[in-house]
Amino acid sequence: MYIINEMKEIDFTDQIIKWREEEAAKTKKQWEKIDTKELKRDDKKEKKEHEKDAVKDDEDKIKKLKKGKPSEKKSVEIHDIKKDEKYDKTKAAKMSSKQKNDLPDSDFAYIQPGGKKDEEGKTVPRSLRHLPINDAAHVRNALARLDQTDISAEAKKAALKKIKAAAKKFGIKVSEASATIDYSDLY
Repeated sequence: MYIINEMKEIDFTDQIIKWREEEAAKTKKQWEKIDTKELKRDDKKEKKEHEKDAVKDDEDKIKKLKKGKPSEKKSVEIHDIKKDEKYDKTKAAKMSSKQKNDLPDSDFAYIQPGGKKDEEGKTVPRSLRHLPINDAAHVRNALARLDQTDISAEAKKAALKKIKAAAKKFGIKVSEASATIDYSDLY
């Protein structure tokens, strides 16, 4: 005696629709969390590809928004995407240790005392050099991180002067609010 199982046709349409709604409802923070997890698993080559894809996606979104009649909502969305695009590009512009080591001492806001100069005039060990200010992204980063450093108030004042000079060079406006430490005597 044979038992024949009937195959039933299963309709996954409702489940697919529910999944799509859940995916669409995810917030930007949730997507960033997912992206971060994926990036941690990726190797360097894959990370570069993800960063390039993020920039390309932003450019495509802007092109789509520019089609049709302009509106205030579209211009706000374009502005937000450009902010994201700028972030993605600065993330992609990270320096390797070798690149950072090749920078001159003048490209650092603070150099810890106790080192020696090598034949190129760079401080050795390189770990004594802090807060690179060689490009706009690093200047913004140095400004944001200055108050998190474990250096003296005098050294922070000197570093802030260097950061502000670099900011001016790269066309970055620095307000008093940007410098979270009270350096009123420098303004």
